[in-house]
Amino acid sequence: MYEYLSPDQLRTLAAHDDPDVRHLVEDARQYAAELLRTRFRAYGETFFGDPEPPELPRLLWQAIQEGPKTLSEDAVMELDRLARVADGWWRGGDQGGLEFVSLEEWRADYEEE
Repeated sequence: MYEYLSPDQLRTLAAHDDPDVRHLVEDARQYAAELLRTRFRAYGETFFGDPEPPELPRLLWQAIQEGPKTLSEDAVMELDRLARVADGWWRGGDQGGLEFVSLEEWRADYEEE
């Protein structure tokens, strides 16, 4: 499996003097977010027959928090790594579909429910 830069490494690079390095960090975060969304849609299709079922973000996050049950350990580890690199999580949007929010916002929402 490809080893992504750690969130700490990305934070260090995001503070770099060179704007091109900072741009690469943003690209890495965006690619991680898009790959995470691709995984969401694939798991939604596989398990629900719907690429964006409303309960999916919570169920996938629960797998990260509690450990793998339906997904493999590698799949759960990948979701966790992608979320940390992207510094966010996909959730159901107000208009349907998925919207990307920061991990801080997601964690607050998750703990409230």
